Amino acid sequence: MSSTASNRTARQSSGNPHRNHDVYIRRVNDLALQLNGDRDWSAGPASNARDALSKIRALMNDKVDPVFSSLFDNLPESGYLFEDDDLVGVVLEDLDRFSMTCEAVCNTADLGPYSDLDDRLYAMWPHALKWLSFFHPGAGRIRAPTTAPNLHLVLTNLALIYLSIFQANRGHAERLLVERPDMLHPAFDLWLYFPRYVPPIARPSGFDPVDTIHNILNAVSYIRNLVSAWDDPHMQRRARTMPISTSDARMIFVRELRRHVRGKGGLHVHFAKQNQYLTELPISPELAQDVWFVQFQLQEQILHLPTFRLDVSPRSFLRSVVSAGDYCIQRGLYMCASQAVSLILSVCEAGGSNRTLIRSIEAGAYTLLVDAGSKSGENRPVFDFSRRLSLGLAQQSVLRTFHRLHGDRYVSPEKIARDPKEVSYAQTVLYNYCYRYTLYAAVRDRGGGLAHVPCSNDTSVRGRISVARFVSVLVETYITARRSVNRRTGAGRIAKHAAQQTALGVCMRPPEVVSGVLEVLAQGKQPIVVIEAIPEYPGVRVLVRSYEGDAPLPDPTEPIRDAFVEVRITLGHIEHARVLPFTYHIAFFTSA
Repeated sequence: MSSTASNRTARQSSGNPHRNHDVYIRRVNDLALQLNGDRDWSAGPASNARDALSKIRALMNDKVDPVFSSLFDNLPESGYLFEDDDLVGVVLEDLDRFSMTCEAVCNTADLGPYSDLDDRLYAMWPHALKWLSFFHPGAGRIRAPTTAPNLHLVLTNLALIYLSIFQANRGHAERLLVERPDMLHPAFDLWLYFPRYVPPIARPSGFDPVDTIHNILNAVSYIRNLVSAWDDPHMQRRARTMPISTSDARMIFVRELRRHVRGKGGLHVHFAKQNQYLTELPISPELAQDVWFVQFQLQEQILHLPTFRLDVSPRSFLRSVVSAGDYCIQRGLYMCASQAVSLILSVCEAGGSNRTLIRSIEAGAYTLLVDAGSKSGENRPVFDFSRRLSLGLAQQSVLRTFHRLHGDRYVSPEKIARDPKEVSYAQTVLYNYCYRYTLYAAVRDRGGGLAHVPCSNDTSVRGRISVARFVSVLVETYITARRSVNRRTGAGRIAKHAAQQTALGVCMRPPEVVSGVLEVLAQGKQPIVVIEAIPEYPGVRVLVRSYEGDAPLPDPTEPIRDAFVEVRITLGHIEHARVLPFTYHIAFFTSA
């Protein structure tokens, strides 16, 4: 005879310790419904709130079989239970109604003489957590019966109970977060590993994997909301003073979640598996919209936390997000696809480089952007990611990657038929690409680039971008000339035979630059020509500013003979600004 069978026989021979369970659990369920306002006072066992509280206390004070008594039972000596064991059903039902009763009591504005009920119910949570831990699928303590291998009763109820705790029992959940932060570990584990724990079995087995996953996602979302709104007042807190601050609550949240991070891939690896798994499950239209939206939103919120950011996101994660976004497009879930775009944007801005942006382009992010923009409209995620792509195209590695994957879309800038200011956000990215690649190709085909410019000294950003390559695309756009450079002083003189690039519609000396330099000179200050990468077409902005202490000044006793050049480019979430190691002679502007 198995140990579980022995346990069951022992309970039967000694008399059922929960013989009043069915009656009491129905009664407390009805009372909780009345307290929560889900059932009229005329249609239940209590006539008013005080009467309901009195009856709940009486059920808890029963000397023989108090309500929720199964929570106090010892765990089975065998270490496991079969899913169809009577005790499993009793404990699961008690857990559900216990959480429901906690909600009802906590939501009652005036407990009056029954104010002790709140603390008495809270004192039962350690016993409830004991069983939640026992039922966790990763523990392997619940075994499927041979007669009903696809029952999954425990998994279904476990997800619902976690949702109930963090959605409806905020008052108790806050106290538990402080006193029992370890309770978050199994909840996070159930969420991160749901592709492992939730089997892909659809109806008619009676088990719905998507509904279970949906409840898990919502439960973790409520945990996150609980922490982010820690200081917000609410009725369940009553007059209780929170013993920790918002930052401490967030630290607990991050600490418990960080326990699940393995390897350099971070949480991104878990999310990649989740996204892939969800695309393989048949999801009803009723659930699909909410499941995918919460899935992407929750990932973005978590990965936005500094602890879980990565400078470079794994390719598997980016591919999974793009693939899931395409999945949503194909099924008409256009807002979910836009949320996928928002998630990609968030991880691209997490680091200090454009390597994640490059990987997202390789994963197909631009195609997803085009589809999401055309289907869901020009919403905020589409707008923001379009700007991020346009900024990224100022870097040659991003530009070359985009050309390798979308070179078939290239057209010469002079052949662009529509006004770049009147096209969609995604189309603006394409126009910026066409313009920049034309410049890049012209410099590349000329050979040598700007190798004669000494850009390898201390003022460069070597290790992040090649200033020489960047200058060849940006500076040459506005100020095109041959230079002779004095490497010792950094002073440069401009030869007078600079040919205008009329084919590109670029003036050698833009009027705003000339007037800006002359205006700064008239003030007796050092002019600095600023070349900045921007998301608007054609992706470059030029302006002039005066010296403000961030560039080496020549001898102040000498007249100002040169204009410095500063380049600004955004990599990840960081804008880099560098004064370049060459100058333009003032005569270049005064002779215009």
